Amino acid sequence: MLKTLSVAGLAGWGVRVLQLGSALFVLSDLVLAIRMSGPLTLGRAWVLSVAVWPLCWLGQALILIGGGVYWRFGTGGTLSLSARID
Repeated sequence: MLKTLSVAGLAGWGVRVLQLGSALFVLSDLVLAIRMSGPLTLGRAWVLSVAVWPLCWLGQALILIGGGVYWRFGTGGTLSLSARID
């Protein structure tokens, strides 16, 4: 069964992707802080070191994708850059 998404559904999907991306980005900072702050065993330090960059990159990618989807479908795709110059 194929389900169609409405514009509101796509906007909601964009918000959820934005939230997930933000959470992953914050998690990458938390992992980095734990890695840098205290004495860890070599294995734990290695796992945290390997986890930081993929979490960061994935978080940023999801923020970009979710923001684009939300901007296009949640706001109607309009962007006003008007400025008053006297």
